[in-house]
Amino acid sequence: MRTAFIPVAVKAAERSATNPALIISNLQSPLDTFLLSFVRRPFLLLVPERAKSAPVIGWMLRLAGVIFVPADRRGQMKALVASVDALKNGKSVAMFPEGVPKTDGVIRPFPSAVFSAARKAQVPVVPVTINGSYQLFDGGVMPKRRPSTSILITVHEEIKADPDDSKTALTTREIIRNVLPRELQGE
Repeated sequence: MRTAFIPVAVKAAERSATNPALIISNLQSPLDTFLLSFVRRPFLLLVPERAKSAPVIGWMLRLAGVIFVPADRRGQMKALVASVDALKNGKSVAMFPEGVPKTDGVIRPFPSAVFSAARKAQVPVVPVTINGSYQLFDGGVMPKRRPSTSILITVHEEIKADPDDSKTALTTREIIRNVLPRELQGE
């Protein structure tokens, strides 16, 4: 992003650690998968399977060794099992519970099922807030010619996964949400 002349600031990056964790971020734009690399913590990324067919990006994602998540429920469960296995084997896993970026940057609810990976692997959750990337695009798909924005990535303190996945989902979303401007906080 810096090479595209878009300033990216990372707040609290020193909190990044080497122990395995489930990294959870909001999703504002198609570039957020790449912005997450600013977290400075190695991780496997869960990506919708449809991204495989995207020109160039699909190829890059396959090279990166991401975990592709199929659209069907059975495939999603397999991806979740692969995530738990990776976490148990000492690798961090990152995911965007919102699924797809929205054009307005407003945070959406997080499904609780994704948080079962942290609970089952007994690893913490690291909430990450990405703010500003939605402003890089006109209508969510085409990049603006000269975006006048900067991006702030906030790496929050680790939180312990609650035995109730819905509580972990709500807590994580609140942490991420509270850093966003009021108009992006959703309900």
